[in-house]
Amino acid sequence: MPAAKRWAWGGGLGAALAFAIALSRPAEQAPPPLPPELRDEPDVYIEAPVITQFGDDGTVRYRLTAREIHQFQRERLATIAAPALKLYPRDGGPPWDLTSATGELRAWGDAAGDPFAPTMGRPASEAEGVAPGAAGAGGQVGDGPEAAAEARETLLLRDDVALSRDGPNGRFMTLKTSLLRVDPKRRRADTDRPVIIETTGGRTTAAAFEGDLERGWMRLFSTPSQRVEVLALPIRNGR
Repeated sequence: MPAAKRWAWGGGLGAALAFAIALSRPAEQAPPPLPPELRDEPDVYIEAPVITQFGDDGTVRYRLTAREIHQFQRERLATIAAPALKLYPRDGGPPWDLTSATGELRAWGDAAGDPFAPTMGRPASEAEGVAPGAAGAGGQVGDGPEAAAEARETLLLRDDVALSRDGPNGRFMTLKTSLLRVDPKRRRADTDRPVIIETTGGRTTAAAFEGDLERGWMRLFSTPSQRVEVLALPIRNGR
């Protein structure tokens, strides 16, 4: 069975990595079993990759660059050094930039009991909608029907995570945290770690965050030990 079929990610970043595996061996050749001393080694190593995903209309949906990627086929996992993801909204607005020290790309299915499904328990006990005045941010919206899918990819960014977007007239938003889970296809992001958000109009801290980067809304969460705090500042041009 071809390796690309054994690791069926259904498109996107994972499909590009699976394609690299398929090119590394004949189409009908099954991967030989690895000796015990090599089972923890990656199936594919890619140095300085650039992975671009296009939409049906030919426009760029997102682009991932990194220092290196190690892919582990059996675990449906790729580890990424210095990932930099750029998400392009469908409406042609300014892109979102996401960077971190390390990252993991995980493929998983919606079927109950999938051992590879990601988990991130949110400690928040109270949700607060925030319209921080950032470039394209504000308002709230529910999960929507697109939340259901047959297969998903989750990009987990770790350490020195930054999510940012620049807008017109010097407007900007920058979110910093230690861990951020991203769904590149749906342009969703969330974390259960504390976040610091700086915008043109001020600075906000919260215990957790979730946002729809396509529609430009976010929801901030508080805990008994950390409330959502907003410090308003005079509008300034640039950081």
